[in-house]
Amino acid sequence: LAELKADRELVWEAVRQTVHALQYAVAVRKADRELVLVAVRQDKCALQHVVAELKADRNARPGSRASERTRTAR
Repeated sequence: LAELKADRELVWEAVRQTVHALQYAVAVRKADRELVLVAVRQDKCALQHVVAELKADRNARPGSRASERTRTAR
């Protein structure tokens, strides 16, 4: 089960379906800036499942310059 919670592609698909899936991911996925941006864009409530370092990082929030670069890169 831990392997599934760490699998990046699986977590991506789960988060695309519901941001609440992020709560079950391992810490390394909760610290994945790109994944977090996708989740928070869908629902700001996803921030409650993000690691503290990203919560404090202004570049990891929707609307930031780094956030916009990530959006256009996809």
